[in-house]
Amino acid sequence: MLLHIEFLGHVRVMVGGCEDAFPLPHRSVSLLACFALSPAHQVARDVLIERLWPDLSEKAGHHCLSSALWRLRSALTDAGRSLIVGDDNGNVGLRHGSSMWLDARALCDSIRPTLGTSGRLDAAASAGLMRGLDLYRGDLLEGHYDDWILTERERVRSICIRGRMRLLEHHAAGGEFDAALDCGQEVLRLEPLREDVHRRVMEMFLLKGDRVGAHRQYARLGALLDEELGVPPMRETRAVLERY
Repeated sequence: MLLHIEFLGHVRVMVGGCEDAFPLPHRSVSLLACFALSPAHQVARDVLIERLWPDLSEKAGHHCLSSALWRLRSALTDAGRSLIVGDDNGNVGLRHGSSMWLDARALCDSIRPTLGTSGRLDAAASAGLMRGLDLYRGDLLEGHYDDWILTERERVRSICIRGRMRLLEHHAAGGEFDAALDCGQEVLRLEPLREDVHRRVMEMFLLKGDRVGAHRQYARLGALLDEELGVPPMRETRAVLERY
């Protein structure tokens, strides 16, 4: 693996099989993210300036980009060659043919195949789903607040949440209600106001015969909704307690 990049929860970048990560300046990380998260790993210079220095003049933006590219080229070298190159069309990015592993992409590639399915997963699919979910150590590029990064962060987080809910349904289909509850609570840690998830968690408590747990979950939801939105739980949520 030539270039190993971790952007979830923390930033670690390693080159050429080296086990020691090296630090990159904040803006260099943002620039590398532009390349790593782009499908082609190449981005037009004008797009880079618009993403990273939207408030600067064109001249100042080009100057900042040139400086940032120089720093990143100097850092990302293998066998004396920089992994960051440009072309005659005004694009710049990873050298063609460079091998790269990115945790955010590996997460999405592992989770997506399971999202269009239902019920119990086979052993290989469930193992792949769990491998992908294990990569989510935190939000994408924490501490970076460029608009395009916020969009990517929400996209990756959404896939992770959908994957966690898919794993919940996998466990529920197998009668593994404690494992299903763990999945639901993990989703609520990320999105505590998801009332549909609270309902599913309540159902898992009830299916395992824990009515106290279900009522406690309902009370927790009620307190959250009252504090954050000033509304009570939906009728459908209360109905869960009455169905079992």
